[in-house]
Amino acid sequence: MIRKVCMMLMTAVPLLGNPVLVHYITEVKVGPGTEEWIEIFPIPQVFPGETLNLTGWQIQTRAGTAVITDTVLLPLNQRVLLNASSLSGTFSLDDVLDTLRLYDADGLLVQTLVWGPEEDWGLSSFPTPPEGASAALYGEVAPGYCMQGVDEFLAGWYFDFTPTPGAPNDDRAVTRGMVQNHLGNPIGNAEVAAHHMYGTYQTFSCPWDNLGGFKFVALTPGTYLFTAWHPELGADTVGPVELSSGDTAAITLVLEFTAVAENPVSPLSGLRLQVQGQTVALALETPREVRLILLDKAGRLVRVLFHGKAEPGTHLFALRNLRKGVYLVRAETPAGSVTRKVLVP
Repeated sequence: MIRKVCMMLMTAVPLLGNPVLVHYITEVKVGPGTEEWIEIFPIPQVFPGETLNLTGWQIQTRAGTAVITDTVLLPLNQRVLLNASSLSGTFSLDDVLDTLRLYDADGLLVQTLVWGPEEDWGLSSFPTPPEGASAALYGEVAPGYCMQGVDEFLAGWYFDFTPTPGAPNDDRAVTRGMVQNHLGNPIGNAEVAAHHMYGTYQTFSCPWDNLGGFKFVALTPGTYLFTAWHPELGADTVGPVELSSGDTAAITLVLEFTAVAENPVSPLSGLRLQVQGQTVALALETPREVRLILLDKAGRLVRVLFHGKAEPGTHLFALRNLRKGVYLVRAETPAGSVTRKVLVP
């Protein structure tokens, strides 16, 4: 059984007698032209035998399908670089948005990657890579963070601004932190986000061992705002925090009960609208028709975030590609509307 501990960027996979999700493609460099390539370096290294035979494997993108026709044997702990010159068929990686599917020689789908301007950081997705940078995956097998006493596999994508094909992916930053209340007591199951100009990383604070702790093992270097939100205990924001390659930062987020008063339950029974950084959280107790819109400070429509029937639960919406300034987010229902202010630094 694969047990997800933290959403999207930290998966904890017990490694004793359980199947493990293997990530074969661990670095992607999109166009233009001959600069496109992918690197295969399976993590964790759990495939049987000393070599992995890649002959006959297929790489499918929006442009077409490429095949590894030459004999390619990948030794344990080694990397192989694939580009148009080493493949047969059509190999092209769109530099804006694309979906890449990797199939083994038997036609079994073994990995899917998606990138584009509307994608956030996940184990199978990342935003559009900036020009010259690659999207790189870092993974490690480490002692349990949220589940002590069992090894876990932690992984995350980030942008490497100095790609080094054939070498380990190392141009990343790490963050460890704690979510607590105003009395210093740890809080589990809080939504934690790291907001960056290239997208938002998301996770949860540990609900079991290391209560309240969270960890991002692979962050793109740059400036961040860290936010934590709990539907009952409030919210907090820390930043800006500047992270360079190789940095390990410690972040403490304090959820004070006064934070709830600043973003109270709306007059609409069973609806809560909150804004943390550039993430909008819409929480519903029952299904209802909702139109969620973003306005500029003059009240002009910027975009529609959602329009339709929303199911019970918490729905998160990322606000991307906005100019600096003040905006309004409004949830409109047949029973009335609720508005919150958004500040884009």
